Amino acid sequence: MRRIGRHTRPRPETPLSRLADRFLRLSPIRKIIVCLLTVIVTLTMGTGVAAAAMIGVGSSHVHAGMDRGTARETLTYEGKRYVLNKNIVTFMFLGFDGRNKNGMDGQTDVIMVAAFDTKSGKATIITVPRDSMVSSPYYVGNVKLQDNMAMPICLSYAFAGGGDRGRAVVAQKVSEILGGVAIPYHYMLDYNGLPEINDAVGGVTLTPIQTIPDTSIEKGRQITLRGWESERYIRWRDHTTLQSPLDRQHRQVHYAKSFLAQAKHKFGRNVFSAVGTVNVAKKWSYTNTGSAELMYYAVTALGSDNLTDLPMVQLKGDLRRSGKHARFYLNRDAVRKVVVQTFYTPAQ
Repeated sequence: MRRIGRHTRPRPETPLSRLADRFLRLSPIRKIIVCLLTVIVTLTMGTGVAAAAMIGVGSSHVHAGMDRGTARETLTYEGKRYVLNKNIVTFMFLGFDGRNKNGMDGQTDVIMVAAFDTKSGKATIITVPRDSMVSSPYYVGNVKLQDNMAMPICLSYAFAGGGDRGRAVVAQKVSEILGGVAIPYHYMLDYNGLPEINDAVGGVTLTPIQTIPDTSIEKGRQITLRGWESERYIRWRDHTTLQSPLDRQHRQVHYAKSFLAQAKHKFGRNVFSAVGTVNVAKKWSYTNTGSAELMYYAVTALGSDNLTDLPMVQLKGDLRRSGKHARFYLNRDAVRKVVVQTFYTPAQ
């Protein structure tokens, strides 16, 4: 409520007002981190706009991007009617194997979509298996040879010619998988920089869920990953085992959670240490996210009620062998269930 003379009336609720309320409810350390991120963005991007203005602009841009999705406004699932939750905003993270193969850019081995409910404060991470089969365009230079070529989604980036177009194609394919939910912004990290980023947060301590050959990484024995072993943990796979790509994805999710926990611990003790980590990550990153949008996502994420224990949902399907390669065929019913549970609410 806001006071007008002696009277009060409801304050119009907007994405920005909800975000401002969430910021005020943040713990002191989270408010400090948000303010620090503002300073980092200001120094990095060379902009002098105030934090509130940046967040407001970011909010309008992100929500406008979400409005351009093709998801159905309403749908019926298991006999019940659902409506699209307009409070949800998404962000896609790509883990990129930047090694050039056969004259083409590398593969997006990690594909995750974060879905933030800016009203309830809940967040969910959806992981898309790298070998999920999709129909993607095939370019040679700027010439499109095919509109719809069947391939694992991890190859979509390279076959689209890489760069901005490649990332946009991956976002489009993921959006199609998720029923047309818009994915306006993304961030791609080149694995080659992972050892440096891993060490910038002081190493990542975890209990491995799998033994990795030719390393000191043993299943069940806690270790602090440093340097090249961090990359090895998330990148290695056994090419003789069909299940290996999914095993690797489980390790990647495991590592991501452990990394977030370590980063939160490090930045909580010394918020200014985030500057160094951001500068290191910047060298190995590609994104279409501007400073204002970044601030909006930062406040939204830090305000999420379940940030410390994000549920990560892996899309289900059928893994098959095709020659020497694995092919993953998504289960439409299982994917639809995830989409409904994440992006829709029961109709009133």
